[in-house]
Amino acid sequence: MSSGTEKTVTVDFDLPFAVHISSKPLNVDVEGVKCVLRFDKVQRDSVDPRLGIEGNFDLLEDRFGWVRYSKASISIPLSQPPPGLAGTRTEEWLVGIAISAVNVFLGHYRDVMNLSWIRPVSPIEVWGAEINYFQNGLTTRTVSYRPMHQLCLPIAGIGDEREQILRRRVQESHHPSQWKLLLLDAEEALNRGDARLAVILGQTAIEGAVSEGLVYTFHKRQLPLKDVRQKLQAGKALSYEEGVKKARASLLSKLTEGLNLANRTSIKNDLALWYDCDVANATRVACVHYGYFPSAKEARKVLNTYWRVYREYLEKLLPDQKTLETDYVGESINAVAQAFEQPLSKALSDIIREVVPILQKRLVLHHISSLPVHLDKEGTFGQAEAQGDLLLIWLDPGKGFDDNQAFIAETLIHFELLSKGYPYAKVAESLPFEQGRAGWEAIAETLTCAVLSLPINDRLRKAKFAVDTYAMERLEATRRRLSDPSYIEPRPNEARAKTVPLEVMRLYFSLESSMAKQELLNLVADRLANYTKGIRRLIEVIQKQGHSSQEECVQLMVECRNCLLLLDSCLVIDPQKRLVYYSSGPRSY
Repeated sequence: MSSGTEKTVTVDFDLPFAVHISSKPLNVDVEGVKCVLRFDKVQRDSVDPRLGIEGNFDLLEDRFGWVRYSKASISIPLSQPPPGLAGTRTEEWLVGIAISAVNVFLGHYRDVMNLSWIRPVSPIEVWGAEINYFQNGLTTRTVSYRPMHQLCLPIAGIGDEREQILRRRVQESHHPSQWKLLLLDAEEALNRGDARLAVILGQTAIEGAVSEGLVYTFHKRQLPLKDVRQKLQAGKALSYEEGVKKARASLLSKLTEGLNLANRTSIKNDLALWYDCDVANATRVACVHYGYFPSAKEARKVLNTYWRVYREYLEKLLPDQKTLETDYVGESINAVAQAFEQPLSKALSDIIREVVPILQKRLVLHHISSLPVHLDKEGTFGQAEAQGDLLLIWLDPGKGFDDNQAFIAETLIHFELLSKGYPYAKVAESLPFEQGRAGWEAIAETLTCAVLSLPINDRLRKAKFAVDTYAMERLEATRRRLSDPSYIEPRPNEARAKTVPLEVMRLYFSLESSMAKQELLNLVADRLANYTKGIRRLIEVIQKQGHSSQEECVQLMVECRNCLLLLDSCLVIDPQKRLVYYSSGPRSY
């Protein structure tokens, strides 16, 4: 696979199914990177016993490699390294490019062979990859890439209490919510890597739940459905029957007029959620009517919006629904205690009891080595992610018990602030996707995290967490990084040039010792001379501006942008006042 005159790298991994072509190499271009693919079929030593068949045979649709599967080998020239994001390892992007190259091939394979059951490979299906670096035909280095292993002890059961509830539900013939099941189908589609289908299924679930809930409520009140349909400007089934023009207006009118008629509440009262619903609807229309393929991050935001609409506005409207009772607080505390293998501190237990009911999510903890490719390994913000009614947190076993407890508390407070409508930076939809947009998203997330860390630090100190101890470790890591002879000051046009001042500002205000703060400024002056003035200006602004309320945080984000001279492409949203802050001033949205 490698040339004897140039440096190359090969990425080898298994496909979930077999592709029936010869092992001759194929050339595929992925984002300007010239890849070479080769596939080899593998016959299983023993056929899956669930098939109940023996002998030499194939299945017409071997979706999961029961009989055979294929090994893919992708060669990438190191003279054309794939573009990377700040905080991601080279190996992650090599695997990402390799998966993209395979999916380009699979698209043509499905088309030519007319095989509907062949699907694009999702990163979560690549349980492991072998990465081999070559120079002059010899292997120079091998990396075993295992990003998605999530092993646990043998599962004994779901627990006596929940099993009793489940058995009672089945015996009493309570039907599961079809619309919640459809939302779970959307989650599964996203986990498989089909972001477009996830958006469509999520919207279908919400529309179906709205329609059924409203019809049921109006029927109970003996309201004439003809008048209701006219009020909602909807068809007989309260669905999209008026075509593309009213595709967005139809659902939004149901969420506003319909819910107001049904239970005298309006989703418009929650401006942040209303804005997210508008974005979600626009994404769905683009997917259905214009063949748009959203990124996994876009689809995740859409699904999180639909879960919130379902939980807060629709679930109580649906007829004869008795949801499975869950104890989010108890389960979350038990999950953390099991991960740490020791009891939690009172401070963390109190924060879980305070915040988890507000978020209406359970905590799921993972080892940091299983962090998905799309998350950023460097920043604290990138080590947690909301998915439906779960909050996924990745713990670093290399850190101590107290540090991991502080990180969990910090994460919970962070998501609680966002749920209350605190401002968050956004990236303009007009920017190009993928690599062209990645730098701006890094800036937006760093800006959000840096500003919200100020009230978070206050909460952690009041809860008696050793915030300064945690901050001193970050200072030590910063000292090592900046003092490394190989460290190079970022160029002005790099995304890192915009994020470094924010990260320094965040660390500065997490330190309590004035000597530690001065040491940080001295480090900056020595190794980031071109950014010293901007960082000092940021610190002055924060000391004057304050950060205790949502409004102050909005103004602080604007001031941070002005200090860093960010472009108008990076927006700051005020959900309460429905304003977008540009460098030229606020505009309503």
